[in-house]
Amino acid sequence: MAKPKDSAKAPKVKKPYHIKKADLHLDEYIEEQNSKNPALLLQRAVAHLKTSFQFKVYIGLQFVAVLAGYGQAMLIIGLLWAMVANTGKRKDGERNVNSVPSRRAGTCPSTMAKPERKIQLVRIAHVYYRHKDWEKAHEFLQDFGFEECKRTDDKIYYRGYGREPFVYCLIKSDKDEFGGAGFVVESEEELNYASKILPDATEPYELKDAPGGGMCVTFKEPVDGFEWHLVYGQSPAPDERVLPTLTFNYPTEKHRPVGKFQRFEKKPAPVHKLGHFGLCVTDFNKAYEFYHTYFNIIDSELVHNEKGENVTVFSRLDRGKERVDHHCFFFFSGPRAPHVHHSSFETHDFDTQVLGHDWLRHKGYENCWGVGRHIMGSQIFDYWFDPSKFVLEHYVDGDLLDNEYPVNLTPASPDNLHVWGPDLPPTFLT
Repeated sequence: MAKPKDSAKAPKVKKPYHIKKADLHLDEYIEEQNSKNPALLLQRAVAHLKTSFQFKVYIGLQFVAVLAGYGQAMLIIGLLWAMVANTGKRKDGERNVNSVPSRRAGTCPSTMAKPERKIQLVRIAHVYYRHKDWEKAHEFLQDFGFEECKRTDDKIYYRGYGREPFVYCLIKSDKDEFGGAGFVVESEEELNYASKILPDATEPYELKDAPGGGMCVTFKEPVDGFEWHLVYGQSPAPDERVLPTLTFNYPTEKHRPVGKFQRFEKKPAPVHKLGHFGLCVTDFNKAYEFYHTYFNIIDSELVHNEKGENVTVFSRLDRGKERVDHHCFFFFSGPRAPHVHHSSFETHDFDTQVLGHDWLRHKGYENCWGVGRHIMGSQIFDYWFDPSKFVLEHYVDGDLLDNEYPVNLTPASPDNLHVWGPDLPPTFLT
């Protein structure tokens, strides 16, 4: 993995990985839970066999275990060893960088040099997909609700009705392949900084053919080689379309006036913006370390298996008190080769979404899963296969969070994915 470059091109690493307030919430919660778990305390005790002094203490505690019996020894060893290991206990609000992190905390052993600071991402903006049959892909994308806004010899750009100049780029190719996601950064300085410290990163280059223009840095993350694109300076698209906010009648509250009808047109569900995308990775811990080290990403949901190993994370951007989507990015450890799982696009409301569902169904496209309601993120979802077997999602009504909300620790289970809707397809988690 590429390390931050020398001082002539980038600031030297002078301070440890910065801990955000939300991360401290997680640390405190984990410590509280782990302090009640004798088995985990014993596991930590074994992990702290680093010095000859500790080893002698550990042998002595093992002798206590023989005298006290296994059940009591587990507690005695765990508690006493925790005291030995914490002789340099941290002050309030300060991370003990020598402590062994909890697996459920989502932290990973440090294997990469830390940048001086994190790259500040503002929002997710667009995705790139390569298709062999781009005419079929183009037809599907229009039926899905995208609007073509520019075409070149080998690219078609699509926008939604939001302010992003484009949200999807279709690339003509000899293979079907995910081409990465684009995120907006805070400044041109941030873009230059990213170019210097990210592995396998390009110099900033101009987006000459793309709607909105701007500058971009492309890099490949070091775990599975997924492409990422960081952009700055794009001109926003005009906000041309205003969709109505519906008024609903409830059993005891009637909000719609007399003679006000709900009437709809059968058509595709118009896309507003790109909300999130997800990846299947080969090494969860290494991927977690990379993304959380280099970017202002914090966790909303951290999913663990029966062994307590983290296997999925739903992450959002740390924008302080600004409300952001529950997640703009997720990844999980899967059984197949690394690949994009899906990209998700927000549409207007539930009626619009279901009208789009019916439009795609009548057009003969293959539904992947939906319509249903997620638990993590709360979105109403509708997943579809495009002609190249990539999965795209329409969603509405997702949760919003700021950086004060602590991570939710969730056991892996199909029941955690939706509260209503069709049964989970067996291939969805691969």
